[in-house]
Amino acid sequence: MRRRGLTRVDSEDNLAEVKGLVKREFRRVKELYAHGYIEVLKRVMRLPDNKLAQALEDAEDDVRALQLFVALNAQAMQSIVKKLERRLQVEGFDGSAQSSPYYHHTPTSSQSTPIAIHDDPVLKELRGEIAKAVHKMNLRTPQHVEPKYKLYWQRWWILSIFSLLSLFNNVVCFTFAPISSASKLYYGTDVNLGHLVAFFFLAYIIFSFPSSRFVEKYGLRSGILVGAWLQVLGNSIRCLGHRVISDAEFPCVLAGQLVASLAQPFFVNPPPLIAATWFGKTERTLATTVAVNSNQFGIAVAYFLAPTMVHAPMDIPAYLDVLTITSLVLAAAATIYFPSGPPTPT
Repeated sequence: MRRRGLTRVDSEDNLAEVKGLVKREFRRVKELYAHGYIEVLKRVMRLPDNKLAQALEDAEDDVRALQLFVALNAQAMQSIVKKLERRLQVEGFDGSAQSSPYYHHTPTSSQSTPIAIHDDPVLKELRGEIAKAVHKMNLRTPQHVEPKYKLYWQRWWILSIFSLLSLFNNVVCFTFAPISSASKLYYGTDVNLGHLVAFFFLAYIIFSFPSSRFVEKYGLRSGILVGAWLQVLGNSIRCLGHRVISDAEFPCVLAGQLVASLAQPFFVNPPPLIAATWFGKTERTLATTVAVNSNQFGIAVAYFLAPTMVHAPMDIPAYLDVLTITSLVLAAAATIYFPSGPPTPT
């Protein structure tokens, strides 16, 4: 039995669909808030320890802003839901008015026009309020989140230091190849010291994968510093013969060459990682090309530098001293500044 003063304007299925749409809009607000909060946490977690305190203070402001965002949206949607109440003038099947906020008394019994669910202006207003608040908060839904990219001028320092270290690694590798005859006379041996380059080739074959794993676990900086200081150590051992242990010059050269060879995997493998970490998409080919070819260019430098400095067998100690000092300068430069990556993604 129908009570006078109440009018049914839509079917039960139509009403259920409207309720579902409103619930989904409320759920979107909660998801946006959760996503914004997660973005705050991710930003804090990416920062180094020395910037953590300031980041936490900034995060508090961000969280308060997110909470304000939800509160403002809740008020806006409550106002819109009241409009929905006025539009959805319905009566229950049992003849009594429902307690749902979607039931409302009307003074007339005339039929109202059924609501077109998907094109209803009130629901459009609801979505518009959410979009407006999202725009003000500069939030994005997860599927549209894009990282902010920034290029740092320090990337050229990183590329330069690495390229010089890689170049110098092959200078050390081919130390005696251009001056093999003078080396035989100086060390009093029939061994062709030019064949000592085999130490580097074997070291790369054996330690290529372990060195890559080391860089992956401990970072690019750790790998480069290990390689740089191995070169210093190897060159220093080669100088021990003519500086400290005069009767063991040749064994010192062999030992030093072996130690220095262990550095090669740390300079041959990282170029793609440096390019991908520090450089933009349009610069990565150039960065990789420079880093890779610097190692090969070191062979040319060795064949130019050795004959230029060694005119007689007695010039070999001075040549080894110059290589040792150079390796020390390059290792010190890398130690001063060679982070594993930029402060923010590139």
